[in-house]
Order: sequence, then structure tokens, then C-alpha cells
Amino acid sequence: MKQGMLRTFAIVVMIFLVSLPSLSAQIPRSSITFAFAGFLYDESDFDSDELSVLENRVTSHLLEISREENYSILPIENRQPFRSAFPFGENALAFFDRYPESVPPRSRGVIIGEANRIGARVYLDLHMYSVSTGELLLAHSSDFAGIEQSISGARTMVLGLFGFEEDRDSSGIAQGIRSQAGSDVEWQRPSMSFIAGTWQGDTGIGAVTIETDGSGFANLSGSDRMRIRVTIDGEQVRVRQDEPNAPKLYLSLFPYSIATQIVNLARPMSWEFRLSADGELLIGEKFTSYFYIEDGEISRVDNTYSRDATWTRID
Repeated sequence: MKQGMLRTFAIVVMIFLVSLPSLSAQIPRSSITFAFAGFLYDESDFDSDELSVLENRVTSHLLEISREENYSILPIENRQPFRSAFPFGENALAFFDRYPESVPPRSRGVIIGEANRIGARVYLDLHMYSVSTGELLLAHSSDFAGIEQSISGARTMVLGLFGFEEDRDSSGIAQGIRSQAGSDVEWQRPSMSFIAGTWQGDTGIGAVTIETDGSGFANLSGSDRMRIRVTIDGEQVRVRQDEPNAPKLYLSLFPYSIATQIVNLARPMSWEFRLSADGELLIGEKFTSYFYIEDGEISRVDNTYSRDATWTRID
């Protein structure tokens, strides 16, 4: 990727974010972070300017969705490792282990595309990978009559990656995962002995450890932890915060000045999940609070707020 193209990508990101003043007044802002690695392509098939326009268009539509969804997009400055060694379509954990500096450290996942041209027709693939497991989380394929048509169709392609339809309100990344999995998602009845283990948490938390007695903890920013209590009710796995509110619980998402205000305003966090048939995903909702900020002060709290949440088994 040429240096000028990388600068263009970074400028597009910054202009888009600066042009959204409403985001600065709403908390939480983009809590889940994904890195966009652009498109892998054969330089003999495409002009670099063509791919630059396509990547910028895809970036714009990723950011468009981020206004409604709880994530943000970061550019990857050095894309050479991706161009030379990324195992597109396969588990990418070995790549992330080999090139730990290739992804911004705050990124939960990487979105990467592949472009191919056969005759005049352009074939595009978009994949999203988990940085922690290398697992392919989401994928979408499209083909177009030519490069101009692919640029025009970039929005539909990005929406398709998340499982959203062109003219339908999005309802969360977890919903997109369920949509791609099909309407008839299969579940299994959980047991505490099977749930016990380590899971990759959702927004604002890291790895989650669950013990067979239902106790556990979720890693937060730095060395902080939050105690949790897990119970099973039929097919439901219920997780709740098992300690009083404290600033440490919110510092991964908010500055300290806001976290100290949240302590007295937020309801305890809780989750309700179902266990996927393969036992690898806990999919459901997080029940938490949504905050609005004016001049560094929380002006309004919505304690009825909930959102989609997915935890992925680590071991």
C-alpha cells in the first residue's frame, strides 16, 4: 500500500470523526475497536488508485455503521505483513502471533478484504477476524460487473458483512453473527461444569473466568478485575456483577472523571446468554446503563439500556 494512500485513509477517518459532534456528547462511545487492513490484491489486476477509492468508500460505510453500533474503526499504518503473509480465509492466530505489532493494541478484531478480477468482473471478499483467537467471525462475498460498480456497491457489501439488510435498521454485531449463522440458530442446554472455563468478553471487558461453583471474574483495564456470579436457569446463562460499583469497572471505557460519576448512577451490569450448539459462543444481551455527557458532566442516565453481547470460548 502506498504511503499516500495510507495518509488518505487516516484523513478520511479523522474527518468523519470530527464531523460527528453528537458522538462527543454520548457515552459510551466506540467501545469495541476494529482495525481495517484494506484489500489484498494482485497489482497486475488493479490500479492502486482504483483500490484506494474502493478502500476509502468501504471505510466511510464502516464508519457510517459505527455511528449506530458500539464500535470504532482504526487504520492499520503498516500493511506490508498483511500483503505478504496473511492467511486469508483461514485461522489467523499464527499470523497475529508472528506479527504482534501489525494490529493496533486496542483492536478486538481485524477487517480485511481481498479483491480479484477475472476478465472485467470484480470479485470482493470482506472478512472479520478475532485478534485473540484468529477465528473468522464474519464474512461476505460480492461480485460486480466492473470496478466502478464495486465502488457503487460498497455500502451493500459492508452491510452484508454484518448481516444487515440495505433498508433495515441494524441491531448489533451479535445480531449480525446470528443472521449469518441462519435464522434457525441451534442451542444446547448449559451446565455449570461445561460453562466453566475462560471466555473472551464483550465491550469493556477482557477475558472472563468462570468457576464450576458459579463464581468468577472479568479482566478490566490494567490489572483490575470485576467479580461476577453465574447461574443457570433452564437454557439461560445469567451473569451478574458481584461487587459494588467502583471507578475501576468503567475505566476501560471512560476517563476517571466520568467513571467516578458513574459509580453513583449506574445499575449493576448483568448478562443473559444462551449457549450455542457447538459450545463456543454465549450469545444474548448485556443489561447496563447509557450515559449522556455535557461539559464533562453526566447529564442523563438511561438505566433501561441493553444491547447485544457475545462471549467466545478461549479454553
